[in-house]
Amino acid sequence: MNITIQKFGGTSTSSVPTRRMMYSHILEAISHQQKVVAVVSAMGRFDDPYATDTLYSLVGETVLDDEELDRLVHIGEDIAALVIKGELFKLGLKVTSVTNQELGIITDDHFQEANIIDLDGSMILEKLQTYDVVICPGFQGHTRDGRITTLGRGGSDLSAIALGVSLKASSVEIYSDVNGIYTADPRVVANPTKIDCISHQAMLALALQGAKVLNHRCVELASRFQVTIHARSSFSHEQGTLVTSDPNADYPEIAGIAGKSGLTLIRLLGFPNTAGANELLKNELERKKTKPSAAVYSEEGDYSLIFDSQQISNAIEALKEVQMQLDFDRIVVRGRVGCVSFVSEKLAEEKRRFYEARKALESFGVNIILDTCENISAVYYIDRNEVSKTQRLLHQYFFN
Repeated sequence: MNITIQKFGGTSTSSVPTRRMMYSHILEAISHQQKVVAVVSAMGRFDDPYATDTLYSLVGETVLDDEELDRLVHIGEDIAALVIKGELFKLGLKVTSVTNQELGIITDDHFQEANIIDLDGSMILEKLQTYDVVICPGFQGHTRDGRITTLGRGGSDLSAIALGVSLKASSVEIYSDVNGIYTADPRVVANPTKIDCISHQAMLALALQGAKVLNHRCVELASRFQVTIHARSSFSHEQGTLVTSDPNADYPEIAGIAGKSGLTLIRLLGFPNTAGANELLKNELERKKTKPSAAVYSEEGDYSLIFDSQQISNAIEALKEVQMQLDFDRIVVRGRVGCVSFVSEKLAEEKRRFYEARKALESFGVNIILDTCENISAVYYIDRNEVSKTQRLLHQYFFN
């Protein structure tokens, strides 16, 4: 049995015209003798009646705990799955839908952002013996004792890869409103170049630094199980981009540019660079369930840490506890930070690119607060208001 996984997001499921485009992709796969497992997100975005953010807004600031919130917000995907199943049935397709329990995505009980711990595709495989199309609600799973969980932002991408693994699918296609992976975000940089093929490693690095086409957890899972992702547009039949670990693939030298804001820089002045101090710091941050995305120790004896701004309260509590025990000089906090980065498969061998790009940005007047170069990623931390402009400058430097 040849199975194709097709994931469609909220822009694809939101209206009758966008769903017609979605159905053309399903029909195309069936015409090539494929069984289709379609993973669907809630319909639309905030203010659309069944979108995830709209469901959150129904309760606002309430006493609902995370488990109860998961029971609420997964409904958007369930509604989308049933609407789409009904419309495809009217088109004459042999189609069915599945429930949360039938998905076979088993998770831990970390509600709101659950981790997948096991997969069981048997119930979907059984349905594929009878039906050509199975519609699956994305973004969700369940604990071993049957409690509903959700997989966090971008969770439907993760659902698609998980089902690709459990069903041993021949292909996994993730549809969005762009024609694949570009050298930069087309909403920020004019006329970026579409990439035909990119490695899992490079795609993961870009996703972690702010690229929005694919969720980083889905890329991590795809890389672990060697699942090739086909990133395509819902609104055209262009070929899109392959995300793969094929050693014979023709990967671009510079995979792309990414950027994000919402970061905070914390400097620990006079922090002792010893194994014991670093272990204490690591343990206290873990205890507060936070982790820096970057850490740089300077020759002057300062330790610079970058955190997502949403984690900053917990991070500061942990760092104050460390300061009480180690008695280093000061904790200095700088908010309103963003970053831009480029990813290159050859960066480890050619670090000159990192220094040359930094010099070019500084010549354009960009004030770089901190920078890091690790593995295949070069990251420059700047004021958050400069992120879009700096992405354009960095793209111009490499691609124009």
